[in-house]
Amino acid sequence: MSMLSRKGEVRSGRQLCMLSAAFVSLGSVRGSQLSLGASRSFTTGSPRTVADRRLRSEPYTQRLHCHSPTRHSIISSATSPTTPVSEKTVVLPGRDGGVRLRSPLALGAWSFGDRLFWGTTPENDSREALEASIEGGVSLVDTAEVYGFPPGRSETLLGRFLRERAPSGASTTDDTSVQLMTKFAPFPWRTAGLSADPRYALAFLSTSARRQQIRRSVRRALEASLRRLQRPHLEVYLQHWPSFAGDSDEPIWDALAEAYHDGLVRAVGVSNFAPRRFQKCLQYLERVHQVTLACNQVSWSLLQRAPETERARSDADDRTLLQMCRDSGTKLVAYSPLAQGLLTGRYREGDEPRGARAGYARTLLPRLSPLLRELEAIGRERDKRIAAVAINYVLTAGEVTDARGDVQTLAIPLVGARNRQQAEANAQALGWRLTPEEMARLRRAAAQVGVTLPGIPIARESFDYGL
Repeated sequence: MSMLSRKGEVRSGRQLCMLSAAFVSLGSVRGSQLSLGASRSFTTGSPRTVADRRLRSEPYTQRLHCHSPTRHSIISSATSPTTPVSEKTVVLPGRDGGVRLRSPLALGAWSFGDRLFWGTTPENDSREALEASIEGGVSLVDTAEVYGFPPGRSETLLGRFLRERAPSGASTTDDTSVQLMTKFAPFPWRTAGLSADPRYALAFLSTSARRQQIRRSVRRALEASLRRLQRPHLEVYLQHWPSFAGDSDEPIWDALAEAYHDGLVRAVGVSNFAPRRFQKCLQYLERVHQVTLACNQVSWSLLQRAPETERARSDADDRTLLQMCRDSGTKLVAYSPLAQGLLTGRYREGDEPRGARAGYARTLLPRLSPLLRELEAIGRERDKRIAAVAINYVLTAGEVTDARGDVQTLAIPLVGARNRQQAEANAQALGWRLTPEEMARLRRAAAQVGVTLPGIPIARESFDYGL
């Protein structure tokens, strides 16, 4: 059966979903390194215990001081106060003044409409997660054309939810409290220039024609995402992962820049780019199109510290990704800050998550005890949940001082939520920062675990070979 429709797009949603699921699940455990798929957001599963259901019905202020006998994601018995921090507006570089976020925290919508990886989530639970996130200060919501089942379902649900919450007769673009980010998937058939459209059937035979076909694929994918999201334009559009062939990236960047200049998107970015490829994209967009790269969306957590520790493998430039972003003003959108739920404290050895995460969770959980104990200790001292402490680690690590002595907020943790309770737990990460001593404690505990969680395999290869 042909994978391409009349216009060169994927014909079968089920086929695309299975291909994308296979692609993002290509990781394996090797020694002390666990390679995951294209993890985007965490969830901690739907409520499965009486304690979980009770927590959902209690007022939020009561939940902060309740400890489930069967789960461990809620911390109480504070012994030291939390120093308040006033969260400032975060600006992603872009046209018309850029994209202004209410806070340095984003909601990941990978689980919205998903059945394969996270399991089925009731639509109303996803709607409540969105509402609770907005109420908690989150304005950036991330999705992708491959999220959900069939692919695109996440975008469709988000578009409907935002339409339903808009006043009668108002456009969803009038709601400045929400900014949307979605992503183009550079599947091999796209970057090879394949098309079932007779006009472009032989495009792959010519370099220039292939580049044009890649650009058309990006524009068609963006237009399809806009229809599902019910938006005439988008705040942020990303390349989901590096292309399999290095020379296929540039036409994708050309298409991103064209959408930017045409007013379809206010900012453009990339995802899963290692330092050298990130730097190449940054320079290409500025030199060729006079477009500033807004963000790089990468895996970053206490179990994956590459953005702050791994350096570009170049004699001319040995900066880390975090340092490059500091120097360029590009933001780091940090997905999986909770390692797909493993750093929430919800799961312990013998009590693993269900579904696709179960295999690697059984391998990892016995080794996570030192880190979970430290997260729990700091959470108890600060009266914060374990998840909030883990997210705040990325927030704190992502604050750097520039040449003028000003503190820049570079990290925007991207965290998933499948219901209101999880969204409220995520919001606890805002309004405070870990101290240097607490950061050192967490880093020591993470070092004892001896496991890292890289991003998708092609991103890992990008790091390994210095691409």
